[in-house]
Amino acid sequence: MVDEDGHYTCDAGNDLSGLNVLREGNEKILNLLRENILHKEVYVHSYPYDWRTNRPVIIRSSLQWFIDTNSIKTAAIDALQKVEILPTRNVEGMIAQMERRPYWCISRQRSWGVPIPVLYDSDQPVINSELIDHYKCLALKHGADFWWTLPLDELIPKALRNSLDPETLSKGQDILDIWLDSGLSWSSVLGGKTADVYLEGVDQFTGWFQSSLITSVALQGKAPFSKVIVHGFAVDETGRKMSKSLGNVVDPQFITRGGPNLKQDTAYGVDVLRWWVASHGLQHTTISISNRLLEECADNIKRLRNSLKFLMGSIDDFPEYLVLDPPPLSTTDKYFLLLLQEFESRINDFYRGYQYNRVCTAINNFVSNDLSSFYCHVTKDKLYCDGSKSNKRKAVQYVMYHALNTLTKAFGPIMPILAEELYSYHPHRTDDSSPYFFEFDKLQPIHLDIDNVEKTELKSCFQLVKAIKENIFKEMPINLKSSELKCILTVDSPTYDSLKLLQEDGESVNSDLTAILQVSTVILNKDEGIRGYSIEARATDHSVCDRCRRFCVEDSNDEICDRCKDVLEVLPTVNVSSI
Repeated sequence: MVDEDGHYTCDAGNDLSGLNVLREGNEKILNLLRENILHKEVYVHSYPYDWRTNRPVIIRSSLQWFIDTNSIKTAAIDALQKVEILPTRNVEGMIAQMERRPYWCISRQRSWGVPIPVLYDSDQPVINSELIDHYKCLALKHGADFWWTLPLDELIPKALRNSLDPETLSKGQDILDIWLDSGLSWSSVLGGKTADVYLEGVDQFTGWFQSSLITSVALQGKAPFSKVIVHGFAVDETGRKMSKSLGNVVDPQFITRGGPNLKQDTAYGVDVLRWWVASHGLQHTTISISNRLLEECADNIKRLRNSLKFLMGSIDDFPEYLVLDPPPLSTTDKYFLLLLQEFESRINDFYRGYQYNRVCTAINNFVSNDLSSFYCHVTKDKLYCDGSKSNKRKAVQYVMYHALNTLTKAFGPIMPILAEELYSYHPHRTDDSSPYFFEFDKLQPIHLDIDNVEKTELKSCFQLVKAIKENIFKEMPINLKSSELKCILTVDSPTYDSLKLLQEDGESVNSDLTAILQVSTVILNKDEGIRGYSIEARATDHSVCDRCRRFCVEDSNDEICDRCKDVLEVLPTVNVSSI
């Protein structure tokens, strides 16, 4: 009753014949019905609309070409269950979509596309294997457009010209569903191999993922991929899917280069855009993008850049030979290198599992907590105030050298531009044209020769010190800063043995323990009569050093501490009058 142009045929009656179904045809039908109305009411119902034109869709029966997916479905599901689907929450959804898969209509009525090469004789398709073989030869010789460009008589092989009359034949005008096109991409790309990864959006469960699976199982009995990685959809601040028709699409170049008014529309750069994608792209089915999120990503990268800048400056005079022959490491140095190794191991696991959001989270946490708040903070005194040839300072530089390299390996795949920028300033770069940090096999490994028992002791020690530090702040007099405190720790034997890793002497102003606790002095007293430890925090009787600014001067008549005196004694004398 409806033709291909959306008009009623004569089968609908003389009153409707030739009328457009959605326009004057609708009005005509309503007018005809008004003559026979018994009851009238408003009824709201769902009706299909075309998402591009936002106009109603006409549903009509027509002859089409189909693939019988029921004959493939069981084998496809079996193949799919051998595939790793990430994130794993998508496994059941993809299998369920395959189980519900209806017959696949592979023909489309479009004016452009890959033709379905079928000849029709009196509107009946001519099915013949010799024709198919002939078409394969023509496609290899002339390309897929042979169907449109060659005359009809050349489409008939010589062996069939006596049985087929060109006068009664016509070319089919249907094209292949584009999902069959894309679903067969494995056949021309992989050369019989299996792709390691297929990466696409969550909507491709019924699109490319499924069409690739069905065609591959049908033709070669296996899935074309080992893994499927599913990312989400970008949505605006209100949660609406980005669409050209809605006008809410954010141009990536608008993010990287900014808008006409850079004060209002900030240019965030490529690194921020890539960090946003890595942080949010895979863990949710909808990915929100907003100025707030971009600012958050920019802040994360700014903190990272500040830490990288500090590490880079700290190793500027670090001799390269010490990378292979490191100086003696303190307990704090060893502990941080242990944290660094564990961080690198987690990062590698996350990358192998395509958990890029966890990579970003791990980098943020490591930079904020382990690197900046802990190691850089407690070693600044050694770095800035020890002598330049001091083994303690060189040990800190050795650790920071590895922290810089490890961090760069961690963020490099996400932000390669930042990695290359960092390399261009690295004091140990070997060739300005070589992307040093991407040649991971050339980076020297961390030398940390400790066994599992020592690792356990280190972790227990620093866990204990963290608890002590929290309690010191609770006991601290209100009118004093922690740096002005003398901390007297009375401890049992196991606690004493653990803390001795950070302070060998009973009383010290320069131990790692004083640096971590951020106090002037720590006095360790062993008492078998108590369990655990007790803390007494009082004002120190030491004066502040004018050079290192620590409360560590024992003689009130002195202006600088003994350590700083030793450092200054070996410094070259400067003739002020000659400046």
